[in-house]
Amino acid sequence: MKISSKTISYALVAAGYIAKHHKEGAVVASHISKQYNIPMLYLFKILGKLVTANILRSKRGVKGGFSLARPAKDITILEIIEAVDGPMLHNPQLGKHTNNEPFILKMKEVCQSATEKEREIYSKAKLSEMLRS
Repeated sequence: MKISSKTISYALVAAGYIAKHHKEGAVVASHISKQYNIPMLYLFKILGKLVTANILRSKRGVKGGFSLARPAKDITILEIIEAVDGPMLHNPQLGKHTNNEPFILKMKEVCQSATEKEREIYSKAKLSEMLRS
């Protein structure tokens, strides 16, 4: 199942907000939810995936909330995207039901090349760079 681009957007926004406010301590999910109008249950699912991927850390209790698991300079945009959406792959089913016609194989090559370039761009983009004014 592919996750929507809205989910990816929410994950990027949440990670950015937490990184921006990291000096203030753990960030409460309700602050992110209110600031960006993200439904709480949906946000918790996204944040949980980011915790599982070792992008965020969560802490329960009075001083609980979410914080970065690693420095923002060590977290890539690709990691955040793949944490909520899984590995970024080209469309492997493009030739599956078309008897691998030549034009389909060429389309598959283009899709694969585009995905590789997209992955390269996202893997070079660090969360810390997104916070610079």
